[in-house]
Amino acid sequence: MINRRSFLSTWSLGGAAAMLSPLVGGIINEAMGQAPRRQLALFYLFGTGFHPDWEFTPEDLKGQAPSLAGHTGFMWPTAFAPLEPFRNRVLLVDGLSNPVANKDGGHSGGFGALSCLAPASGGNINPALYAGAITIDQYIAKKLGAGLPFPSVRFGVGGKREVSVRSTIFAFGPDQPATHTQDPILHHQTLFGQVTGGQDPSRSKTDTLLLDTVVGQVKRLQPHLAGSERAKLDEYLTAIEELERRQTAVLTCAGAPRAPAAPRAPEDALESMMNMSLIAAVCGMTNVICVSDGSPGAHGTQTRFKRIAAGTQFEAQGYVSQPDHDPESTGKPKRQIVRRYQTGLLANAVRTLSAVKSGDRTLFDDTVMLLMSDNGDDHHSRKNRYPLLLVGNAGGKLKVDGRHLHYPNGRALADLFSTMATALGRPTDDFGKGGRAPTQGPLTEILA
Repeated sequence: MINRRSFLSTWSLGGAAAMLSPLVGGIINEAMGQAPRRQLALFYLFGTGFHPDWEFTPEDLKGQAPSLAGHTGFMWPTAFAPLEPFRNRVLLVDGLSNPVANKDGGHSGGFGALSCLAPASGGNINPALYAGAITIDQYIAKKLGAGLPFPSVRFGVGGKREVSVRSTIFAFGPDQPATHTQDPILHHQTLFGQVTGGQDPSRSKTDTLLLDTVVGQVKRLQPHLAGSERAKLDEYLTAIEELERRQTAVLTCAGAPRAPAAPRAPEDALESMMNMSLIAAVCGMTNVICVSDGSPGAHGTQTRFKRIAAGTQFEAQGYVSQPDHDPESTGKPKRQIVRRYQTGLLANAVRTLSAVKSGDRTLFDDTVMLLMSDNGDDHHSRKNRYPLLLVGNAGGKLKVDGRHLHYPNGRALADLFSTMATALGRPTDDFGKGGRAPTQGPLTEILA
């Protein structure tokens, strides 16, 4: 019989090579006892502010003094209901400061939300328009994404006009924006164009993301494996097929790459691109996923969600979005609806990654996700308070354990980013140094 390691090393993957070679390579390494643990990071940025009282602070903690001891057993915020089943793997963090360039409480931190630095030109130049430094997602991607087909996968929805690609929140460095895709068909082509051999997807006989030929090649490989290797490939295939089943009509692949001919709900686009990105992560094509939802936040740029407005007081309006200047009577329910949807996307990602084994662990066991606004704590935020959620403990490197932490003295948001980078294998104690919030290095309350 052919040696299975030799077979795996030389087997022709045909058109699926771009997607499957990282997967097969991982199986080879595991069979030889050489597989390093994969760490994953997901960054989800939404626009125009995270209101502490209306959605973030637990009801039974309102009015209490900030605490670094950390509260547990608190009433779970209804805005984050989808994540409650995983609350012991979630950390609520409040009180971190990132004033960047805005001196009067602007609508967005823009690139500065994730870089913590104003544009290189200085002054009061809008950080939503010019990148002042590398953003934390790309800083981490330099480590986690090294040698992968996609060091990071970036996508989003929202904006004043429908465009296929935007450059508003992620950056490779000063004045080096990292674009993100807003067209699901273009996102599909970018990630999986090589899998289909570059053909026009409209000519495919199937509307699923992974073509029958690709899945067939995976199944061809299975009989040549035994034991743990075959079980692992089975798990990958099951995860991929489950994600395929959740694809919406947005992946009809009719004429790519171009904007959809018919209007589609932003939810369809967001879910479709999230599922594609998770498939890429499951298959070892990337370890970093970046999501921009209505960023940078400003009047009229918020994502106008359509499906989730159904059955709510906003159904007649036809959409629900992050509010601008709404009073509590309408602003609070809008935020609650939108936030439950966003945290639901993260909860689905947790379930997907938890279903995929990596050695004796799951992919989620070595993952951390960040959910925060690009603008701190409200629509006109001075950015002295950035409420945020961490989901997952990066393989035990972070103390993400169901606590609510509130920093009392405006500790720098950049210090949280140093904490994440250190936990994910790119240690630093001065990320964002030189910004308006003095940096001190990783947060001891969070770094394990």
